[in-house]
This record gives sequence, C-alpha cells and structure tokens, in this order.
Amino acid sequence: MAYRRWVSFLMALAFAATLASSVVAQQRDAEVALQQAMQVEQVQGDLERAIRLYQDIIAHHGDARAVAAKALLQLGQCYEKLGRTEAMNAYQRLVREYGDQGEMVAAARERLAALQPTGETLRGPVARLLLSSRNPADQIQNPRIVVPSPDGRSIAYFQNRGIYIRDLATGSVEQVATAGPKVDVRPAVWSADGKRVAFSETDTETGVALIRIVDRSSHETRTLPVEGKRRPYLVDWSRDGRYFLANDLNGHALYLVQVSDGTMTVVCDSVWPWIRATFSPDGRFVTYASGANAIGPRPVCVQSVTGGPCHEIAKSGDQMYPHPLWSPDGSAIAHQEADGIWVVPMADGRPSGLQRLAYRTTSGRWAASWAASGGLYYTAFEQRNAPWRVEVDPSTGRVAGAGAQELTDYPHVQSFRWSADGRRVAITGWGNDLTVYSVESKASTSYPDLEQEGGVNPGIWSPDGRELWYEHVSESRDSGRSVKALDLATGQVRGLFTLMHGGGISFSADARTMTFVRPGSHVGTVEIVLAETGKADGRVIATVPGPDGIPLYRRHHPQLSPQGDQVLYVVQQTPPAGPPVGAIWVVGTDGAPARRVATATNVLSAMWDPSGKLIAYTARTTDRTGSVLRVVDVITGAEHELPVPNAGHRLMVADWSRDGRYIGYIRFEVWWEYWVVEGLLDGGH
Repeated sequence: MAYRRWVSFLMALAFAATLASSVVAQQRDAEVALQQAMQVEQVQGDLERAIRLYQDIIAHHGDARAVAAKALLQLGQCYEKLGRTEAMNAYQRLVREYGDQGEMVAAARERLAALQPTGETLRGPVARLLLSSRNPADQIQNPRIVVPSPDGRSIAYFQNRGIYIRDLATGSVEQVATAGPKVDVRPAVWSADGKRVAFSETDTETGVALIRIVDRSSHETRTLPVEGKRRPYLVDWSRDGRYFLANDLNGHALYLVQVSDGTMTVVCDSVWPWIRATFSPDGRFVTYASGANAIGPRPVCVQSVTGGPCHEIAKSGDQMYPHPLWSPDGSAIAHQEADGIWVVPMADGRPSGLQRLAYRTTSGRWAASWAASGGLYYTAFEQRNAPWRVEVDPSTGRVAGAGAQELTDYPHVQSFRWSADGRRVAITGWGNDLTVYSVESKASTSYPDLEQEGGVNPGIWSPDGRELWYEHVSESRDSGRSVKALDLATGQVRGLFTLMHGGGISFSADARTMTFVRPGSHVGTVEIVLAETGKADGRVIATVPGPDGIPLYRRHHPQLSPQGDQVLYVVQQTPPAGPPVGAIWVVGTDGAPARRVATATNVLSAMWDPSGKLIAYTARTTDRTGSVLRVVDVITGAEHELPVPNAGHRLMVADWSRDGRYIGYIRFEVWWEYWVVEGLLDGGH
C-alpha cells in the first residue's frame, strides 16, 4: 500500500509540474504574440494587420492579464492613429475588465481624458465609470443598493450582514454597523451633512423591525421602534433631518417616518417595495412611482408631505422601475425609461415644462441618488451569459492546450452549437432570435423573430450543414413542440414534425434517430421514447420519476448519444433536509438496463462527447456556493474535474465539438457597473 501511495504521489507531482509548465508556456506564447504584434505596428507600420493581431491576443490570451491589457492599450493607440472612434471602446474595456493592471489602466484613463470633447461640445451630460464587476477589487454583493454620500465621495452599502462605507478615491472601507446571524439588514441612507447613516433591520424569528441611526465618527447608535409587523426599507432622508421615506417590504405602502419618534404615516398604499422615492430639497414634496405590481406601467407622482392628491408628472413604460429622483436644486425630477434617463422641469411641486430625454443608454439601470454634489448615480446591470470553451484531450476529456478561454467575439448567447467542421456556430439569444456566427470571418448572420410566440431551442445541424434544425416550444400546451428547419442560405423555414405529447427532443449525429420525453402511464412518471426522426411514436426505453425526478425544462432533457446507441438522463431528487441530489443515468437503446454513472449536488447540465464514451456535466458544489465542470467515463465511472476560472457562477454545458477537442459551456454571471452622470440639466446627450 505504501508503494502505491508513493506512486500516486509521484504521478500527482508530475501532473502538477506538467500543468505548471503548460501555464508558463501559455504565458510565453502570449508574450511572443504581443512582441510580434508590436513589431508589425511600430516597425512595419501596418496598423490594420496590427489591429487584427492585437484582437487575436485579447481573444485567445485573456488569462495572461498583463499581456491582454497591454494589447488593449496598443489596440486603442492603433485606432487613434487611424482616426477611428473604436479607440475609446478599447480604452474603456481595459479600464472595465483589467482593473488590476494599474499601469495600463492609468495609461488608458489618460488617453480617455485626452479624447474627451472640449470647448462648446462639453455642454450636456457626461458619464463617468466609478466601479465595475470586472475589477476584482470592486466586488459588492448587491450593487443595486449602493448609495452615494451627498458629496459623492463615498458609498454606503450592506454586505455580509453589515453596513460599510467605502471611499471612492482611496478604496478604503470602514464598517459602521454589524448585525447578528438572525437579523435581516436593509440598505442605508445618508443625512444631508454626510455625518450619519440610517438603516433598518428585522429579527427574522420574531419579525420585529427597528431603524438604527449611526454617527460615522463616534459610531454611537440611536434606535427607533417600528410599529406593527412592518419591514421598512429606507429610501431617502429629508434635508432638514426630520423625516425618512420608507417602503414596506411586507406590503405595498410608502411611509413618512418621523426621525424624532419613529411615527409612520402612509403617503401611498400602492407602491412596489423596491422602487426608490425622494424628497424635494425643501422637504415640502415627495416623488414616487405608484403601482403595487412588479410589472406594468407606473405613474410618476408628486405629493405634498402633508397629504393630499397625487399629481402625475410622467408615466414609465411597461416593466420599468422609474426610480424618480429630485435634483439637488429642486428644479427637476429624473426618472428611468428603457431608452435612458428623462428629466421633468419642476416648480412648486408641479411640472414647469416638457420632459426630455437627458441621457440615452439602453443598459438596465438601477438609480440610487441625485446627490447634492450634482451627479446622478446609478448601477447598470444585466444577466450576462458568457460563452467559454475549454480545450481537452479527445480520448480522455482531460484539460489540454490552452485550457479555458472566453469566446469574446460571439454575440449575446443563451446557448450555442458548433457545426461539424467547427467553422460556424449556431447561437440562440433571448427570445426567438437565432444567429449563425463565422469563426473565420467573425461575421454574424441574424435570423430574428423566427417564431411569433413561444421559444426557440437549438437542435442540430443537418448532416449536409445547409440547414439548422431547431425546436419551437409553443406558449400553448395544446400546440405541442415542433421541430423546424432553417435554410441558412435563404432564411426560409420549413416544418419537419410536431409532437403533440412530449418534448425535449434529441437527435443522433446522423439525424436519423431521436429521443423525446412524455408523461408516463403511471402518475408521477416520465417515459423516454426512442423513435425514427419525424415519427409520432416509438419505443419506450426507460420510465423514470417525474415531478421529483427528471426535469423537463432547459437542457436537462434526455440526450441521445451521437451513435444513437445510448441515452443519458438526469434524475434530480430533493431530500427532506439538504441540497438537491442529481444522478446521471445511461440506458442502452438495445434494451440494456439503465446504469447510474455519476452523482453530484444539483446537476445542472450534461452532454455526450462525439465518441459516446464520455459525458461532460456541470453541477453545484457541495456548499452550493459555486459550480464544477466534470467529465465522467461512461464505462468505468471514473471522473475528473476540469479547471475553469470563476466557477463561483452557474455553469451550463452547451456543446462538445465534433472533433472532441473542445467543450463549450456558458457561465451565467451578473455584470454591473456603477456610474455617475453629471450635467443632466445642461442638455441632452
């Protein structure tokens, strides 16, 4: 036994050395590629070719962060020399994504400042990026509730059951309050002089809530009781210090809270709890968006703090959180729309002119404050599905070559499928859009709105590569699920077949055989059916648990192996205590019994390799704080984990390339940036 352990130790040591050698080799390759690109730019003077080389370095050597940052800087300089506006995009990306590369970031900021318009063209709003999720030093648990100080120099936020204040210039952080393990803390608001912060907390066992006011310098705390079972969410503090505005997380009311004794008075009884509301600077009025539901248009209202009618000054679009904010001088109210930030001129609590689009941006925005310093602060955020690939040894599925790389040139991705030759990628985004992307030319052909309703799931490339088969999931259950073929040359769509009962269709590589699932003959079961492609029925090869078993949504549906001789499926069970447990099963299409080949916490996705001998799958870690990407041998059950960066996010396997060299996966992450827009009252931009 000792001998075996010694051999295992030596093998592990050799693997570690090989891996380290691979990383060093990748770094060296990246540096060599950078020097070659700089030679083309600075010695040969071929800027167009240099641009292509820098773009290739950024796409394929992103893990070599110092090299990639330098490539972005040089790329921007090439664009500048050619007089092209893409220069600012390159510098802005460097600042966003490579915040840890101090020297390069400083150089990029210098160039951005130099490229800003001057003279008369400076009139109008100007936005500045303050924080970014791309910068490891800027990580904040929930950036949507970051609130700036009145002077704009600091931010307050809650994280890990505490309230923190961060200096934006120095990055220093101080904790001003902490809560116990059974206390739910809500975001803070600032006093007008910036010397105090106030926030609410709720005992999760008793439901009793209170408001705390903390002095920043002395850390002395004053406590206000909260009436009844209300859970206040403070959204503003009047400039004279007499009142808070608070939403109720247990209801749909907006309250005026007296700072002296905590007395709460209803301002409006129909407000979505998460939307911000603000006082006018003189404290006479409040502005808020009415509407108790999460979706639907919302009137933006102004009302006297002493009560009385609500005066509608604007109306937001459907599914918009307008977050109305009063300007520091009281002359306007800003609110959010899908196309940007709109401003309504105000006088004595009433509109004094027409509203106008003051700053245009299409990113999702969560407004925080229009600070006394004059800037409107907001978080831009969205769910981002980042496409990645990891290079593997086709025979073993172990990591090889360049390892994991983000596919930065791909359009917005929900899922993707590689063509057999790897030269094209079929990409589905949100809704019913489908895009075919050329790896060589980096050009995309879009086929928007393939269906009028329902959803589109990527299926399989036709054997001749001329068509793309996709599954249309109708919004109406009676319409079933249909498979259609998109002619890539003409854009024409033809119907192949429809399954009235069942779904989750999967094909063999030659597209002659398919599997699908349907409700079983026994309550609570699901049948996996093997059939000739296009047939309405076939042979049941497995019956598995339904409601607490195989999920029939997303990418969990059974998958036929490329050879058509095996089907994998996932059975997910939720025990009375503990996280969901997922098991990957394989059943032969020849009648061989099903075998369990892997077990993990909450299996998220699974995919065959081209040989039908390996399965790549993703699952949550045991503590459910991250995800893993593993490969399991179907015959032996031996499995190994692939090293992937930032696996704290949810991972989903998208495809396994036909040559077996790449596993494609998607990393779901929340992308956010924290901005300040200055000069909103100076004109449109």
